This record gives sequence, structure tokens and C-alpha cells, in this order.
Amino acid sequence: MKKTIKVISLAFALFLVSGCFNNGSNNSVEPSNETSESQNDESQSNSQGQSSASRSNGGWSFSWSQGGSNSARSSESSVSKSYESIPAPEAGKFAFNEDELNTPQEIHTSSQKAYLNYSGEYYTITSSALSGFGANGTSNQSTPNKVTVRWNFTAPSGKSVSSYTLVFGQKNDLSDGLQVQGTSAQQVSFYNAYLGTNYFKVIAKLNDNSTVESSIKTFKVTTQGPRNLYVGNLPNCRDTGGRTTYAGGKIKQGLIYRTSGNKFDNRTAPDSEAKNILQNQLKVKTEINVADNTGYNISVSGTTVKTAFMDYGKSPYSNMSRNSQRIRQVFEILGNESNYPVYYHCRIGTDRTGIVGICLGGLLGIPFNEVMQDYAFSNFAPIDGQRYPNKYAAADTESASQDGNGDDPAKYIAEILAMPGKNFQEQTYYSLLSLGIPSTTLDKVIDIMTEGNKATITPYTLATANDMTLDGGATKKTGGSDYKDPATYVQISNGKSVSYKTNFAAGEADVVAFLGCTNKSSSTKLAAGIDLKIDGVSQTIIDRNYWRCGFGTTQRTGCTGYMFIKLGKYNLTAGEHTITIAGKNSDTFNVGTISVYGATSTGGNGGNGGNGGETHTTHKWVDGTAANNSDSKEYIPMTCSCGKVGAKIAINNFSSKEAGTSEEVNTNSCKFGKNGSATYKIPVTKSGTYQIFMTAKAGNGSNNETLTSRGISFVVDGNAVSAYMPERKTTDAEPNGLGMTLNTPKELLMAEVELTAGEHTIQYKQGTEYRLVYSEFVKLLQK
Repeated sequence: MKKTIKVISLAFALFLVSGCFNNGSNNSVEPSNETSESQNDESQSNSQGQSSASRSNGGWSFSWSQGGSNSARSSESSVSKSYESIPAPEAGKFAFNEDELNTPQEIHTSSQKAYLNYSGEYYTITSSALSGFGANGTSNQSTPNKVTVRWNFTAPSGKSVSSYTLVFGQKNDLSDGLQVQGTSAQQVSFYNAYLGTNYFKVIAKLNDNSTVESSIKTFKVTTQGPRNLYVGNLPNCRDTGGRTTYAGGKIKQGLIYRTSGNKFDNRTAPDSEAKNILQNQLKVKTEINVADNTGYNISVSGTTVKTAFMDYGKSPYSNMSRNSQRIRQVFEILGNESNYPVYYHCRIGTDRTGIVGICLGGLLGIPFNEVMQDYAFSNFAPIDGQRYPNKYAAADTESASQDGNGDDPAKYIAEILAMPGKNFQEQTYYSLLSLGIPSTTLDKVIDIMTEGNKATITPYTLATANDMTLDGGATKKTGGSDYKDPATYVQISNGKSVSYKTNFAAGEADVVAFLGCTNKSSSTKLAAGIDLKIDGVSQTIIDRNYWRCGFGTTQRTGCTGYMFIKLGKYNLTAGEHTITIAGKNSDTFNVGTISVYGATSTGGNGGNGGNGGETHTTHKWVDGTAANNSDSKEYIPMTCSCGKVGAKIAINNFSSKEAGTSEEVNTNSCKFGKNGSATYKIPVTKSGTYQIFMTAKAGNGSNNETLTSRGISFVVDGNAVSAYMPERKTTDAEPNGLGMTLNTPKELLMAEVELTAGEHTIQYKQGTEYRLVYSEFVKLLQK
């Protein structure tokens, strides 16, 4: 059966110098041996396409650029390249330069590439650093480079070539093939190739209307994300896919796109080329508009438009709080595979789109630094000035400095980072779970979008309003279809309470509540409004005011301000426990969910997957007799009263270290600098699941310094292992989270790995500047 493949007309207009191509029996290209990069002047953006050819050293160099009305082109999107000539094949055959095809082409412009290779953390990138990359948020520099594919074809005797068509895709049978229509020139340059390997074939149409096809071959594109896209006159467009996850899987390309919207600059509509690319190349089925009205709909023919209008105003402080239920609506759409491919946008594709992008990237397991990188990549587009994660300092009060529109990603990012979890993926998963998105929906999105290894989420306990017991006159409410509230929630105030009872294993547990309140006081503390009890005993909760909890009535939609709020970390014994949240003053609180992380549930609504939690009440580790490993470094075997085994090795007893590591032997501590690493060899006597622990303290810095270890990773016996992220701690009056305390050593769980009995090589790697100082031991303890 003949397959129908949609055509993307790129309107190639190549001016061919006489003698450059011969479509007879000996048609071959003699390209230049020199490569140069030409730049388009933005003043030429309204041209309909230009081409040029010049001869050097007996060869030809071709430069092709595409123009279009109302479209600001990247200053580096046109590239002139020179290649070795391809020998002429026999009649009716194609020839390719295999080395050329296997040399990855770069889709990012030099400015974009410099930004992507930034050595610092994108979470703390500055305006001046962005400006240094040309990312000023004022002009369209977001367009990628084209890729070029060349060939040589010898037409059968007596025939000539009328035109060529290149078909490319991700599948090796090209069942997903997209067509690029060329001319009689034996090369095409085009946008939107996939990162990594692309399959392709070339079809020659002869002057008698017969065709000759090449075999299916591959060409390569660099694998570094993002796959930024050319979508006509729409700037700020890119694919969610192409990146590697914490677990070592890959995010699939071609399924979820983020774009700008109609009238992205308050005046310009998407042109016909933009809609054609969305419909026929990106093949979108569903549009999600997260702006605030239908005027920003793109409405591509044949697609379904779904709206999840997000509030956009400065009260309360957090976009996440204002739009938590809209986020739930978006993920419900993404959890339905029949909606794919999907594209989502607001107006300029940065603020409200950025909320979705950060939550989606985090959920899929894209490392935190790359999620922040993608957020700030929007500065290459005209987005009404720069946006970056820490543009506005976290504020405690409504009157504190902030964006006039309330865009302050640092605030909702900080809330996610304050959540429990071994890395940003778990923290995001738990955040989305806590605001009421079912785990089945989150797991489905991960499954749809991931190929290869998928993360195993540490178990949790989650109770919705339907699972809770009401007391003292508390009332259960049903949220409306407009997503202003959770699907179900319980209202409490003074003397009214809600509770949840289930079984837990022993250990430390983080209690998180999804709370809403219309009072946005910057002086009233949360502990004045609610009381947390475990088995009837009141607990100390994290000290923060209403404003910092995201409460208040929102500016535009009148929604109640909600936030997933970590109340604290508490020790639980094995058995049944009752978690109660009671109102203490006249303020009305809406309770959407109560969740417990860290102490694995043994009953009730326990979480899915994972191996987290302990299977016995306490560990009592005993040191054995010191011995030497294979590198003559001393280690100490360990045993537990429960029969489990482990081993530890002094922090300065590494077998090797790499540049960037600064060891301080006299104080038995190590600072791991950027790109530094240390390798340890530790024997264990039993096969099983082991946890890696290291003792660390927060290093030098001010008392309110943000402290994380998101830059760390481990390689165990040559295999990458996801690192846990010790929780952040600030030592000001209202800490954003529990965990690290400045200059106070603490044993931290760093990673988890399956091991067989024998000696194992554990390599610690530091990706960013050090923020923690390690001392004492590296431990491998059987779980």
C-alpha cells in the first residue's frame, strides 16, 4: 500500500551559477573546501528568500536563507558550508559522503551554544550574563540553524532530474516521514530536524515523471537540547523532548511543544507558514492555551483547542499558588495519550507557559539545571524584556519588591525545592501530587513521554478529602468545573478539624498539606491558623506567614490562593497513626490533600512503586575490624542488629581524585569543586539494595544562603546513579525548609543502588561549585 506523506513546502529559491549542477548522466557537485558563517540582517526579514553561490578553490559554496513577512530571523540562522566533493555514482544511483552524514550538525546558533555551555547554575543566572549571550528578551534570536543534506545522483542515460524530495523522520522505516521539497540542486537545507539520529531518503523526479529513490540512510544532529524550532513568525518555540533524565532515560521528541501564542507581541498573528508547520510538520492534535482569554488561541485547522486560563496578577505572590488548579487541568490533558502531539502556550510563551514547562520538565526527570536552562532560553525571543529564575528576590510581604505582574518564578521554584524527595523529579512529583493531580495521571505522562529507563518514585501516603474524617463541624466541598478549587476539599476554621488514619513504617516522615486561604496576611503565622497533631499530640510546624504560604484571593479570577505546604518532618514508629489538621482562629482554610513522605505506608492509600522506607524499626550498626581494599586503603566493615551489612571508608581515603577536588586532610574534610570527583573502593559481603551516605555540612556563606546539592552525581561500577538532593535550609527567622544547617555536620542519604557481594567502585562527582563540605565517612549501608 502506498503511504501518504505530508509535504512541507520550503519554497527553495536557489540561484544556480551556470555549470554548477548538471542533471544529465554526470551531474556532480564540486563544493568548496572552506566553511564560513554568514549572518542575516534583520532588516531583510521581509524578503521572500535569497540564495547565493560562489566558487573557491575549484569548488562551490552555497548559502540559502528563508524569509517571510512579519518574521524576525535569527542573526545566525543562515549558514554557508563547504564540503569535499561526492564522487559521481553509476547511472540511476545515489552517492553520499558517509563521514559528512555521521558528523553531527549543530542546530544552535553560536550565541545559543554559548548560552547552553554556560558554566554556572541557570537558577542563579544574572541579567548581565544573559545579555552577554545576546539573550536580551527584545528581539527574535530563538530560531535554530538549518541542517544541510547533500548527495550526488547520476540520472539514467537520456534523462535528467526535474527535482528532488528529501524525506526524514525518527523511525528507521520512515513511517513518520516528513517531506522537504527541493529543486534540481543536489542538497537541501531545512529547519526542525530531530536531535540525534535522523533517518532519511532522497527521491529524484526525472523529466519523464518517473522517480528513483535512495536507500534509507541517517544523518546526525548534535544531541544537546533544547530542540528549538522554527515555526514561521512565531518565536520562542521548542520541543520538550530530547533530553536525558535522572534515571538515564530519554524524553521523546515530537510529542509536546511549547510556543508563543496569537498576538505574542500584542499585534502579530501567526502567519500561514507557522500554521502549516504546526499542522503538517509538528502534526499537532491539541492546543492548550494557558493565557487568560481566547484571543491568544492559534486555532490550527484540525486541532482541538483546550483552555486552562491562568491568572496573571501580583496577589498572592506565587504563580503556582494562583494557578495550581489550572496546572491540574493541563496535566489531565497531558495524561490522555489521544491528545498527542500537544502544544501549549500563553501569549509570549514564558511566564504561564514557564510554570507548565518547569512542572513538566521536573516531572519527567530532566535535571534541575537543565529545567532552569530551558526556562531562561526564552530570553532569546522578544518576551517584553528579560525573564530569569531569580529576577526578583523572594519576598516575605506583599509590598516587597516584585514584578508588577507578579511573575516571580523563584518563589514557586523555592516551594518545589522545599518539598521532600531525593531529586528535583521526586520533589516535582510530590508537589503535583500534593496539589491534587492523581498519581495515575502523573505516571501516565511519564510513561507516554519517556523511552528507556523510568524513575521509580519512593512510596508515599496521600489522602484526598474523600479519605478524610471530619470533626467539629468541618464541611466537605466539591470544586467547580472552572478549577478554582480542588476536586474535593474540606473547610475548617476554629474548632473544626480533618484527620486521616493509616499504617506507617518507622522512620522520619514529612507531612505536607495542600492548603488554601483567602487571608494573605504578612504578619499572621501559619501556626496561628492551624494545628497539626499526630496521634492527638500537637506538633511544631515550620514557621511562616500567610503571604509566604501563597494565600490570598487572586487578582483576576478570584480564586483562593493555594499551596502545597510542608508542615515539618516528624519521627514515626511502626504502626497506625492519625494525622489531624485543626483550625485555630477565625480564618477559613480549605484542605485539599494531606500527604506523608518518607515513612513507607503499610496500609491505606500507599504510594506506587519504589523501594523507599525501612523494613524494621531501628538500625544499630556496629563497626567491624578495619581492613584494606584492593588499593590498600583502609575501610571498616559494618553489621546491623537486624542482620544487614555495610561498610565505610574515611572521606580522605579516596583511591583517586580529579581536578577540581580540594582535600583538607588535616581537618579530615573535602570540598569538591566544580567538575571535581573522588573515587572510593568499598567491599560488601551481601547482595542487596544499598544506600550511600556521606556526612556533610553547609559551607561558608551568609545565614540566608540557599544550600543544595543538585549538582552532584554518582557513578557506581561504571554506571550512573541518581543522586538524592539533601533538603535546603536557610537559617533566617522563617526557614523555607528543613535539613541542612549552616556549619553543622549531618549524615545525608546521597544515593541508592543495587549491589552484589564484593568490592565496588563508588565515584562522587560534583557538577557545580561546591556548596557542601564533606567529612568523616562515605558509607554503604544495606537497606
